[in-house]
Amino acid sequence: MWIRSIDDALINLSAVEAIRLMDLYPEDADPDAVEAGRVEPDAFEIVAYLASGYEAILYVGEDAQEAERAQDYIAGLLATDGVSATIGGGRVRGLVELMRRASSGSSN
Repeated sequence: MWIRSIDDALINLSAVEAIRLMDLYPEDADPDAVEAGRVEPDAFEIVAYLASGYEAILYVGEDAQEAERAQDYIAGLLATDGVSATIGGGRVRGLVELMRRASSGSSN
């Protein structure tokens, strides 16, 4: 299955070796305060690491629960043997769109 990254690159899920949910902090945040947990993240992103060494951002959002749900969703796609293009209705879709479609019960 192929999906689009945030920058519209096409990513083959079969080439993804790992994903990681990353906290994004304000640029001016004090590193010591971040390390001590005194600064809350501004946003969250999911990064996919491919065998080629390429890193692709699949998701960016400000809501922690939605980011965790996105991570669980993409992890489920990666863990499924024989993921087919039919999940995406024959189109390359973004992760957020796939999640919306799955929660609405639509198959396309």
